[in-house]
Amino acid sequence: MARTVRRRDTLLRHWFPQVPGRRWCAAAAAAGVLTVTVSTAVAQPSPAPAATAPPTPTWRVSATNVMRLESWRYFEPRPGGGEPDYTFLADRLRVDVRGHWARVDFTLAAQYVGMAGLPDRAAGPGPLGTGGLYFDQGSRASNASQIYLRFANLRFPAVARGVDLQIGRMGYLSGTEAPSGVAKIETVKRQRLDARLVGEFEWSIYQRAFDGVRVDVTRPRWRATGVAFMPTQGGFARAASTTMREVVVAGATLSSRPTSASGRKTQLQAFGWQYHDARNVTQRPDNTGRTAPGVDIDVSTLGATLLGAYPLGPGEVDLFAWGVAQAGQWYGDDHRATAVALEGGYQWTKAPWRPWLRAGLFHASGDDDPAD
Repeated sequence: MARTVRRRDTLLRHWFPQVPGRRWCAAAAAAGVLTVTVSTAVAQPSPAPAATAPPTPTWRVSATNVMRLESWRYFEPRPGGGEPDYTFLADRLRVDVRGHWARVDFTLAAQYVGMAGLPDRAAGPGPLGTGGLYFDQGSRASNASQIYLRFANLRFPAVARGVDLQIGRMGYLSGTEAPSGVAKIETVKRQRLDARLVGEFEWSIYQRAFDGVRVDVTRPRWRATGVAFMPTQGGFARAASTTMREVVVAGATLSSRPTSASGRKTQLQAFGWQYHDARNVTQRPDNTGRTAPGVDIDVSTLGATLLGAYPLGPGEVDLFAWGVAQAGQWYGDDHRATAVALEGGYQWTKAPWRPWLRAGLFHASGDDDPAD
């Protein structure tokens, strides 16, 4: 399926079926974003000259609206299948309230999602694009809307030396735990690393969040992050605020902090994840064709990442290497898997338009026996 916009759901991926046919498939999305921010400071009485003034608490209110028009022309289904051609409108409004005190940061965000013109026959078999998914996993109505809690968390900076604690409902993108301070590394990270394993399903109009705890330990040369949480339903499902209590995700990341010696910047990351899923769902997302009394998945993931940016001639070289190994249980079967990504690029930073050429290789393990 060809598509013009990159989609992410790196916690629980949704893959569209590849339905054979005679026609091409394309999804075009036009989005408009409007952000409004208001910041205020709560005035405090002037202290006596000899007293130390307490920190002034501050509040920040912001609103962001995204409107997206999706027009789909999916692969032609077999006779008797659904309608592959349709257009629908989606709108997402988020209002954030953030408070800052000397020892705690407060974040509260509410989100409204409304959709109009969802297709009621975009399945044949399986969903023919995102419209079919939104319709089937929502209220099964062409027009749908919902208001729900996006974020609600407290962050306690410096609960100990170099230790930050965050609890509640929060966002999380794996790979972004430790900003490098290097513009090129952060650009490659946004495009090729963040949310590669765990993320907020950014492409979906509903998105998702995580209920749990996060701890960051920062030192001059490294930063460690540990998380344990349960994801909200989100994705294409309309009940986006529902916590999936049967899904537990825990992870840890150790990242170096690049130095500026000779202008060469490298960031290394090591990470580990544990995924446990025991939902009461009978469908198996594999090719066995079998059902199950419920989800039975326990998978451990270990891996490492290298990100680099190095000046060379009239430009800059960038490197990206990522590798993981998995082991665990998949519905009672032993699970083993590996994946490796190697990429590199060169950007002419002094040339007009700053052209950037990149290439890469990706390899993931498979299984020779489709029946197991």
